[in-house]
Amino acid sequence: MALSVTIADRSVTGSKRRVTGTLNMGSYATSGVAYTPEQFGLFNVERLRVEPKLGTGSVLNLFRPNYSGRLILGYLGSTGAEISNSTDLSTTPGALDFEAVGY
Repeated sequence: MALSVTIADRSVTGSKRRVTGTLNMGSYATSGVAYTPEQFGLFNVERLRVEPKLGTGSVLNLFRPNYSGRLILGYLGSTGAEISNSTDLSTTPGALDFEAVGY
């Protein structure tokens, strides 16, 4: 399953657009899950914050973007190791909160 994005809110400050909502990464791929700016309603993503929703269980994975590769990388909170290839993230942690800023 590819990355799915649900936009909850959009705002504009100056020339920057801010988009928030939830995303689901589906099955993790080694070296990250691909995204496109268009999935967030943007032409370019300058900043992307992804974090687990509060109250989604005991699993706390960490996520960070790779802007040049347009990937979201995932790491196990317990060890810091990258999440294994083909790990199903659609149910654990499930939906993740995001904030994307760009234009």
